[in-house]
Amino acid sequence: MRSLVGLIGANALLALLGAGALLVTGTWERLRPASRIGPALLAGFALAAAALPPLVYAGIAPAPLVLAALTAVVLVAGVVVQQRRSGGSPEASGRGFVAAAIVALLLVPLALRAAFEPLTKFDAYADWSLKAKLLYRHGGLVTGGLDHRALSDFYSASHREYPIGLPAIEAFDFHAMGGADAQIIHLQFVVVLGAFMATAWSLLRPRADAALLVGALCLLVAAPSLNTQVLAAYADVPLGCLWVAAVLGIGLWLWDGRRDLLILGCLFAAGALAVKQEGIVLDAALFAVAAALLIVAREAARLRPLAVAACAVAATAIPWQAYVRSHGFHDADIAPSLSRSARQLDQLPAIAHQLGAQLVWLKWPAIMPVAFVVALVLAVRRRDGLAAAYLVLLAASMAVLAVVYLNARVYVPALLERSAERVVVAPVLLSAVALPLLLSRLLAPRDP
Repeated sequence: MRSLVGLIGANALLALLGAGALLVTGTWERLRPASRIGPALLAGFALAAAALPPLVYAGIAPAPLVLAALTAVVLVAGVVVQQRRSGGSPEASGRGFVAAAIVALLLVPLALRAAFEPLTKFDAYADWSLKAKLLYRHGGLVTGGLDHRALSDFYSASHREYPIGLPAIEAFDFHAMGGADAQIIHLQFVVVLGAFMATAWSLLRPRADAALLVGALCLLVAAPSLNTQVLAAYADVPLGCLWVAAVLGIGLWLWDGRRDLLILGCLFAAGALAVKQEGIVLDAALFAVAAALLIVAREAARLRPLAVAACAVAATAIPWQAYVRSHGFHDADIAPSLSRSARQLDQLPAIAHQLGAQLVWLKWPAIMPVAFVVALVLAVRRRDGLAAAYLVLLAASMAVLAVVYLNARVYVPALLERSAERVVVAPVLLSAVALPLLLSRLLAPRDP
C-alpha cells in the first residue's frame, strides 16, 4: 500500500510539473479545466525525462526534493509568463466525462495486472529497471545517483549508452515509494498510457467526432499487443506515447498556427528523445515531414520557427551524447555505418516483411490497415492534405526504423525476431489517433 500511495504522489508531482509547462507554453488557458489533466501529466513526464538526466550527470539525484524544486521553478515561471500574456479563449473540447469513464474502465484490468505481475522480460529487469535501482540506491535526497558503480564495466550488458530518461523517472518513483518495488512500478506505464489517451482526447476533440475518437481509443486499449508491451515495462510504449503526442502538437500547429502547440510538441519530442534511442530517428522523421509540408504549401516563413524548434529538441540530447562519448560507451547492437548498411541491403525484404507483418497483425485489431485505407481514399478522391500528411509520416517513420535495422551490428533476422513487435508501437499509436480524424473527414459532406 505504501508503494501505491508513493506512486500516486509521484505522479501528482509530475502533473504539477506538467501544469507549469502548460502555463509556460500557453496551452493551459486554451484547455478547459478537466481537459488539462492528461496533457499536464504527460507533459510532466516528458519534462522530467528530459530534465532529470542532465541533473544526474551533474551529480544531482532524481529524488522528490529535486523534482519538487524543479516543479516550483516551472510553476512560478508559468504563472509569470501567463500574467504577461493575453488570455486565449478555451477550445470547445467537450466534457468528455463519459468517454473518460469508458476508457478508464477498460484500463482497469490492465492496471490490476500491472500491479500484481512481476518483471519477467529480460531487458526490463536487466536494463531499464536495473538502471533505475542503481540511480535510486546510489543517490541521496539531493545529491548522488550516478557514481562509478552505477554504470561500471560490471553492467556493460545493460546498454549503458541508452538514454536514462525512463530510469531516472523510475528512480524518482522508487524514492517516492520508499523502496525499489519492481512490481508496482508497472503502473507507471499504465499511467503514461492513460495520460496519452487523455491528451489525444483533449487535443483532437475539437477536430474529430467524439464517438469516433472514443471508439479508436477503446480499440487501442483492447489491443492485445499494447497490453503486452505495457506489461513488459520496456521503453517502447512511453516512447510511442511521447512521440505521437509530439506529432499531435506539431501537426496541429501546422494546421492552425498556434505557437503554444509547437512548443508543446517540442516538449514531447524532447521527452521521446530522452526515453529511447529510436527517438532520434522518429523525431528526425517528424521534423523532416513537417518541413516538407511547409515547403509544399509554400509557407516558407514558418520554416524558421520549425527549424528553431528542431534545434531546441536536438540540444536536449547534448548532455546524454556528451556523457556517452566521454565514457566510451557503444551500442553492441546498432551503430551507424554506410558501408554496413550497404552490405546488408539484402536484408531489406526481411525487414519490410517483419515490420509490415507486425503493423497488420491482429494483435493490433487492424488499426493501421484501416487508417491506411481511409487515408488513401481521402488522399486520392478528395486530395485531402491531412490524409497525405499521415501517409507520408507513416512511411517516413517506418523507413527510418528500417534504416536502424540496416545498421545492425548483429544478425538482422535475430534482432528483428526479438524487437519488431516493439518498435512498431509508435506507428500504430500514430495510426490510432489519426483514424478518428480521417474518418471524421471521410464521413463529412463534401463542400459544394
